[in-house]
Parts: sequence; structure tokens; C-alpha cells
Amino acid sequence: MPPGKHTLQTIDTILLGLLSRQRMHGYDLFKELARLEGIGMIWRIKQSLVYAILDKLEREGLLEGQRVQGETRPDRKEYQLTPAGKEVFLQWACHPVQHGREMRQDFLARLYFARFISHKTALDLLEGQRSACKHWLEDFDVAYSKMNNDQTFEKLVIQFRIQQTDAMLKWLDTCQKQLMQEKDDEQTNTGN
Repeated sequence: MPPGKHTLQTIDTILLGLLSRQRMHGYDLFKELARLEGIGMIWRIKQSLVYAILDKLEREGLLEGQRVQGETRPDRKEYQLTPAGKEVFLQWACHPVQHGREMRQDFLARLYFARFISHKTALDLLEGQRSACKHWLEDFDVAYSKMNNDQTFEKLVIQFRIQQTDAMLKWLDTCQKQLMQEKDDEQTNTGN
């Protein structure tokens, strides 16, 4: 399948992201996902599903696996990204999510990996997500203005979404400040 034609779930792309940093076998990927810090804070998965996803990604041409002979253990299959896999991963990691419900896991995963690509990538992602959130607010405001007084519940739902999106915007500001501080600290520590 050509890049861009894949229908991947967030967890699929998370595995691509972990493999973008180094070759790994399935059990190491599972252990990385199970750690209580980093990506493990936002995503959990069963070990058997990791192997099923790896098989799927390999069939789709996004990964290639190579058997590695073990001296004291059974042979294992190590995976690495193909050029198509790298392209799919980068497209995902650099673009904002399209719905507020995707912020809790999908966006956090994108931000996690964008930080490893570069500070600029992470800051660009934050700015793109800020822009998307502002568009959501505009849409909610229009929807709310079209409601009549009999639509009490519908108004409550839209008000909830407006306040939730406002909170997301404030959080994105906090993320930006923290990333800028990290960048300043790095430059200070390296003398640049």
C-alpha cells in the first residue's frame, strides 16, 4: 500500500514511533509500552496484541522484520521501519488531531514523539492543534447561536464542549511554555 493509504489506529502509529528510535523485537516494544512513565502513561495494550499489530504493519510494508539468532535464548524477530513506515509515522506525528475526543490519547502520543523529532516539530504541532481548537470553538459558537430556548440539553452539551476546548487551549499554552523553557535550558547547558 502506498503511504497515506493506511488506516492505522493510534496504537499502530505508536509502535512505528517506538521503532523510529531503534530496532526492537516485540517483547521490548511491549515492555516500553508497559512502563509507567513516558508513553505508558497514556496507552496500555496486551502483549498478544502487540505481536498482531506488528504482523499487520509488516504485511502493509511499514515494517520489516529480521530473525536474530539467540545464543542463550530462542531466535527473535527484530523490527525496523521501512521508508514508507517512516513517512507514515512522520505525517502522523506532525499533524494535529481533528476532534476533541482525540486529545486525551492520540494527541498526547503525537506530542510525545514530536518532542523526540525536534523542538520545532513539537512547537509546530502545538500551534497546529491550537489553530484546530480555535476552529472548533468557532463551530460551537455558531451551533449555539442557532439553538432556540427549548434546546436546553443541547445547549448544555455545546457549553460543555466550549469549556472543554477552552481548557485544551490553556493546556496547549502550558505545553508551549514548558517546551520553550526546555529549549532555553538546553541552550544554556550547551553554551549556545
